[in-house]
Amino acid sequence: MSEVQFNGLKGNFNFYRKEDSKPVVEEQNQQLAPAADKKEVPADKVLDAMEFLGQQNLAYVSGKINVDPAKYLDEARISSIQDSMAAFEKGVEKYAGAIKAEFGNVLSDDTVLALAANSFALE
Repeated sequence: MSEVQFNGLKGNFNFYRKEDSKPVVEEQNQQLAPAADKKEVPADKVLDAMEFLGQQNLAYVSGKINVDPAKYLDEARISSIQDSMAAFEKGVEKYAGAIKAEFGNVLSDDTVLALAANSFALE
């Protein structure tokens, strides 16, 4: 079963190919017609929109949005979440140590943590 088979051809991939067939080449110099309803937008509005989207992305990526859980949850639920996060981090550290021992420095730290988190979640 170590042999790769495609429809029983066992590697003879050109078996049904015609001798005189040539690959179809698409014309790459096609030009698109300009849109009829094209509207002009001032460049400063475009730049303002791009800056706004960039700021939203920065806030999301950098995690600089502060959330006060006391506004939304009671103390019992907050402590329950903190306990479950501590258990999660401890479990991920256990699996990460095992993965690093098995694979050494082959995998990046992010990959090791992702595998460890996935393994812990399946536990």
